[in-house]
Amino acid sequence: MTSPILLALDPSLTATGWVASELVSELVVGAGLIRTKPPKERMTAAEADGRRGLAIQRGVVAAIREHRPVIIAQEGSAGSKSAKSAAALARAQQACLGAIEAELGAEPILVTPQSVKNHCVGRLDASKDDLERYAVERWGPSLLEAILRAKVRGKVVENVYDAACVASTVWAFPAVAGLRRMAEARA
Repeated sequence: MTSPILLALDPSLTATGWVASELVSELVVGAGLIRTKPPKERMTAAEADGRRGLAIQRGVVAAIREHRPVIIAQEGSAGSKSAKSAAALARAQQACLGAIEAELGAEPILVTPQSVKNHCVGRLDASKDDLERYAVERWGPSLLEAILRAKVRGKVVENVYDAACVASTVWAFPAVAGLRRMAEARA
């Protein structure tokens, strides 16, 4: 019997990171990045963002179908520096929520960036490098192997590390801990 899967998402309009981890073995069994670029043809920003949102939704649906998670966690918004970046993040988050609703008829556990930073590093001013170090220490070789299999390279790999930190943050939540205990009892 396979271990139930937790899927964690870090929404972004340009590069949504995701990580799938087994609840019993605590191994990362999949990771990926859903990249989108503005369309080349002329259109309004709303149309372009809509197309990118659909691409994100299709990518999240593919991850759900591949890993069949029993629980999903997603980083939620905590505000943005500009209206444009807030709108882009809202589009990405909406795309992820739409995929989860369409595939599972459920909602994810939402966590704020501040709760992720506080849980993983113990500071609200944690940097991307701090989160990356934590993710690699927490998930070990299984995370790095999943990133290599997914062929994620460059600066955007930080979005996968962020998704791994989202997974770690919800790991001790009562709902997730309860699912882990039930899965361990059946294993």
